[in-house]
Amino acid sequence: MKQRILLINPEETRGRFDFKGIIDDEPLEIEVIYTALKKHNFDVKIFDAIRPNQQTLEDILKLYKPTLTYVNGVVKQVPFIEEYNARIKKISSEINTIVGGIYAEHNYQKLYSDNVNYICRSYDPNVIAKIAEYEENKNIDLSHLNGLCYKDQNNNWIENKIEPFDINNLEKTDRTYFYENIHEFRYLELTKIAQVRTSYSCPYNCKFCYRTSLNCGKYVAKDIEKVVEEIENIKTDNIYIVDDDFMFDRERLKKFVKLIKEKNIKKKYVAYGRTDFIIKNKDIIKELKDIGFYYVLVGLESISDNYLNSYNKKTGAKQNEECIEFLNSINLNCMGMLIVDLEFTRIDFKNMYKWIKNTKLKHVALSIFTPLPRFRII
Repeated sequence: MKQRILLINPEETRGRFDFKGIIDDEPLEIEVIYTALKKHNFDVKIFDAIRPNQQTLEDILKLYKPTLTYVNGVVKQVPFIEEYNARIKKISSEINTIVGGIYAEHNYQKLYSDNVNYICRSYDPNVIAKIAEYEENKNIDLSHLNGLCYKDQNNNWIENKIEPFDINNLEKTDRTYFYENIHEFRYLELTKIAQVRTSYSCPYNCKFCYRTSLNCGKYVAKDIEKVVEEIENIKTDNIYIVDDDFMFDRERLKKFVKLIKEKNIKKKYVAYGRTDFIIKNKDIIKELKDIGFYYVLVGLESISDNYLNSYNKKTGAKQNEECIEFLNSINLNCMGMLIVDLEFTRIDFKNMYKWIKNTKLKHVALSIFTPLPRFRII
């Protein structure tokens, strides 16, 4: 049977407090999978639960009649992932369901369910295309698919070995969905913003961070020429580089700046950077500012050396202050990301508030320290 595949991007919350209308992300990972499936000539549709939808999931399932569905997410989306798969199976037990995303790489066993047929742990989108081929003609050997979990004839789960995936093997992303919904995407005042990923995993080893373990813990960066070509060809003026840390390799950044200038690309950028790299490479940061870098998302994490040491951050509170002062001096917006630790007391919040005011940090994002299942904690 020719496969029709529904890709589901679940909402992050259904509560009153979210970032809708403030930060609205393009579903890049879903689009990457969409690209791989379209290359294999499958009929594919995206259901983005974060965007306003006139149709419910049930409406789409009845009208589109998918034979295969895929849903991914992070830890806070797991309840929605489970709910969506239950709703799908209620409509038709014949629909095969796939779960993927970064939570699944290390917590796949927690996703085992009668409502789930496959779990994809790898970044490789071609694994999903191969599952679709298997469901279509049964000519694919599932045991060879990178990081795939699937059921045998006795309904027991089989767990394939997972290998790192090279981001350079991705096809050019089909951004049809992005262009159809371009007015929905923003980062604060930067509207119509597209996402670009230039690497998988992270080159550092902070204890609090789950992302350092992704892609089997192997950091892989895309050739910078491919990155610049992708940015040049995206029909929008604002780019969100969603690498866990884009500002890592000085020579790579110098080449990036050079190519952007040579191609006369005039866009604004949002990207992640580390305190220590920023203050050691002020000349490069100034050049990034000159070519359009508008927000730098800096993992300050804490105002306390004790906490920073326990996180294995390998930076200090004084470095954080110097970083903020420098970025303020060149008018490059610093989005300071800080962790609310599980041991925080009232005085910790007061001290953080005073520190933010004293350092003149204008943009702050707070995250509650959240240990993930089957992962190390401090």
